[in-house]
Amino acid sequence: MTNFLTSLSFLLLLSWWGLSAGCQSPGEAFTRPAATAEASPFPIRQDQWELTTRAARAEGRVHVFTSVGSLLRPALAEPLKRRSGIELELASGTSAEFLPRIREERKAGLYLWDVLVDGSSSQLLFKDEGLLDRIDQNMLPPEVTDPAAWLDGGLSFLDKDRYIIVFISQVTGLPLYNTDLVKAELRAWEELLQPSWKGKIAMHDPSIPGAGSTFWVAMGEKYGEDYLRKLARQQPAVSRDQRMIVEWIARGKYDVALGARSEIVNEFVQGGVPLKFGRPADYNFTSAGSGLVSPMNRAPHPYAAMVFINWLLTKEGQTAFVRATANLSRRLDVTTEYTGPDKLREPGVKYFDMETEDAARRRFQWQQLARDVFAGP
Repeated sequence: MTNFLTSLSFLLLLSWWGLSAGCQSPGEAFTRPAATAEASPFPIRQDQWELTTRAARAEGRVHVFTSVGSLLRPALAEPLKRRSGIELELASGTSAEFLPRIREERKAGLYLWDVLVDGSSSQLLFKDEGLLDRIDQNMLPPEVTDPAAWLDGGLSFLDKDRYIIVFISQVTGLPLYNTDLVKAELRAWEELLQPSWKGKIAMHDPSIPGAGSTFWVAMGEKYGEDYLRKLARQQPAVSRDQRMIVEWIARGKYDVALGARSEIVNEFVQGGVPLKFGRPADYNFTSAGSGLVSPMNRAPHPYAAMVFINWLLTKEGQTAFVRATANLSRRLDVTTEYTGPDKLREPGVKYFDMETEDAARRRFQWQQLARDVFAGP
């Protein structure tokens, strides 16, 4: 580690002072050490971190791709600029759109992206394509590595190779009701298979990434394929339009919605519609949504990427993120005032964590089952 830090100091000084016209750019000069399966994050000394942030300011900007949405940029850009002097260039979309794009860019010799903020399935697709770098080769300052700051006593990695950090953990998949119309809420998930619920269920399409898929995968992990096939025979109304799903429940067209987005639900609640998320007692699960971060390899702004990732994992960065997304951070020192009440963990309740590599990889199989049983695309 000492040799790495010494070498990095020298490279940073070269990138900062530009000692010769023949020097490579910071993106070309930065060579990370060989990865080992046993490697783990280590805190950087203050003097090294100052050199890193200085080199990041020289790069000037960081290019981030995310599926979270365009509202994330104004939430993060100003505090990041104030803290580090780095401009945030953020593009939003889906991995289905972005992955083919980055393949073509790299075929043309273009390496344009620094950081990926996206869900677990997308992160693993990028990792399997060889597009990511190991995140524990980025130097992590004490505010980020402090075990006391995090749920379960430390940083959470999606994968054993430590490419991807999970920074959100929130309750998800809860059933949505109109309390004026439905008095008997689900006490257990298996009650959904009773004849009384047939034709009364609305569901976000579980064959594509999203809240419906998260619910579908969680049920598959817990109850297996037979449960999901029986649920499909309950003839749920499946839609990719999240607002329509909530409207159906608000108007009483259906009695329960699975995979409804709380941000849309909150709009209706504020308008006086009596919508409520239930909490079946038998099985509760958490997911990160799009709250995972990883560095792209061959990044054009490697130092700015390092600074951005570290800043995002601080209390300030996490607070800015949850203010924009209403998510629940894994950091214990981040306020929950912006988090939807349906996403909060309850004391004493055991939750199944969806954000493991094995569960994330099985998600593709469960999504294929959804396409099969619902005759989707």
